[in-house]
Amino acid sequence: MAGLQRVEYVQSQTGIQVFIQENTYSKNKVRGQFVHWRCSEKNCSGKCTTSGDFIVNLTGVHSHPPKDSSTVRFLSTLRKRTREETTPLQAIYNDEISRLTAGVAQNMPSFPSVSSALYRHRLKSIPVLPQSRRDVNLEGAWTQTQDGFCSSVMVKMTS
Repeated sequence: MAGLQRVEYVQSQTGIQVFIQENTYSKNKVRGQFVHWRCSEKNCSGKCTTSGDFIVNLTGVHSHPPKDSSTVRFLSTLRKRTREETTPLQAIYNDEISRLTAGVAQNMPSFPSVSSALYRHRLKSIPVLPQSRRDVNLEGAWTQTQDGFCSSVMVKMTS
């Protein structure tokens, strides 16, 4: 597919898949092998069509300046690591900011400005603590040891 631009997918703040091409696009329709996308900004007429991982058509005029794709990528990476790791958020932020060049790192949002959003994002992946022993419900892998042993003996709990 010579001459076609490759699509770069990231996850938005709300958890949906978007792609970056000077602006962020959200999925609008799927028709056969073609996926139609629209600009993520409200009241913007920018549209795009992709086939597989390649951009087929860009239409419409954007009513806003282009987004900085490095910032979108940076925030998406922070959200992904926040969801998947138990590392402290400040350490994740420092690790990701250190991977950037000095000029790009200056334009990134500071940790205090993104910390509350990252903590909220992390809370979504942590289960709620039970209020009593009756609320504890162990299923699947949580009922087995690392050796795969699963005891069929049920211990009656007393209140």
